[in-house]
Amino acid sequence: MSRIKAKESKLKVSQSAVVPKCPETPSFSFQYLTTNKDYNFEKLDKRQKLEWKSALVERMIEISQKSWQSWLNMDKKQGFETIPANRIHFNPNGYELSDDEKIIIFRFNSQKGRILGIKGNGCSVYYVIGFDTDYSAYDHGA
Repeated sequence: MSRIKAKESKLKVSQSAVVPKCPETPSFSFQYLTTNKDYNFEKLDKRQKLEWKSALVERMIEISQKSWQSWLNMDKKQGFETIPANRIHFNPNGYELSDDEKIIIFRFNSQKGRILGIKGNGCSVYYVIGFDTDYSAYDHGA
């Protein structure tokens, strides 16, 4: 008597299982961080750098735990504000800002500083382009 072989099942992997979905929460990149020392922590002394970097990490963790929509629904003190790109006083490194582009600004370090960045096309990457530690990166009065 001959045996019948069981059919081998081939597992198929769907395309959606291979390609990760874009998260709704911000993720961070420093690819375009300005080389202008006034807006990248280089002007700060060692003690100040430690304070500002620590505050930055705490705020980045907080920002990455809520969706962009959540941050948009908050006022600018808790969430973010936007300004036209032509209002900032420095240039990103390796990225040309267009005239109609918006800079997204999150406050940090007890409201003393600002994280300036742009949201990438597609996924939720927030490209940090600079920091404002002394209110000189853009006109805060307008």
